[in-house]
Amino acid sequence: MDRNQTSWQRFAFGDVLRDLPVICALALPFGALGEELGWRGYALPRLLGQIGPVGAALVIGIIWTFWHGPMMLFMPGASIPDFMGLTPLSVAVYLGQVTACSAIITLIYVRTAGNILLAVLAHLAFNTAESVVFAGLPTFSPDRVRQIYLTNVAVLGVVGLGSLFWLGRSEPVPRPRR
Repeated sequence: MDRNQTSWQRFAFGDVLRDLPVICALALPFGALGEELGWRGYALPRLLGQIGPVGAALVIGIIWTFWHGPMMLFMPGASIPDFMGLTPLSVAVYLGQVTACSAIITLIYVRTAGNILLAVLAHLAFNTAESVVFAGLPTFSPDRVRQIYLTNVAVLGVVGLGSLFWLGRSEPVPRPRR
């Protein structure tokens, strides 16, 4: 039996359940809550009326990526994973990842008539999923972690493109109340 099969068989649910409250308690106020109040609570409603949901999702994705610029420079591993380093390629991969997340969360926001709570929970899930899953697994080699990360970004990209397609076919969104 190879290492991958035994790794998944040894998934430690207890470690995940133990770490989950701490991970969420740290990630909610220092990421998902504040950012979503700004991205989906303030910026998105204003952009929807001007450039539509697809354009708004893309613009927010680009701005959101570079919003993390100080983290990229001063807190290695806090946005772009340590194993990627800070290179033009790693920034491009991160741009794809964040823009896909933006498209998915924008779709959630639009399809739920502007529900900020669901946007916050989706953002929280994106921020914590890696920590939660890896808490239950044995340690992987850096090459394996890189493969998992890039596969995750590719899957997010496909789902993000699907979200953009769905947003493009959505009914026009009403302008925000002021």
